[in-house]
Amino acid sequence: MLLTATTAKERDELGADIEHALADIGRGQPNLQNYVDPTGDQKRLATAVGTWNTDLRTFVKLVKEQPLDLSQMNWQVGMQDVSLLVATGKLEKLVNALIEQCGAAAKATIESAATNLSRVVR
Repeated sequence: MLLTATTAKERDELGADIEHALADIGRGQPNLQNYVDPTGDQKRLATAVGTWNTDLRTFVKLVKEQPLDLSQMNWQVGMQDVSLLVATGKLEKLVNALIEQCGAAAKATIESAATNLSRVVR
């Protein structure tokens, strides 16, 4: 949507929306500390999110500097757009893998608790 904005005001509003979303992600990230391995997974996620965050901000800045006419945009916009899509896909895969790991750990905890409870009840 940022690329197809028809006015500078619309582009600014969309840029502000992206900034708010990035701030929300930043505030939510510490909540993951209880759910992922702090030495490996958390560091990988923090690095990936940090890189993606920087790339997204760079892209927004680049797009805001361009004319509204898509045909007059700098060639770097298209390159950055594709690069950002690739980075977003990698980040999604990492997040999905962490979700699967958390799900497996939760299932193992529930099974262990059920086994221990059944021993106590007998």
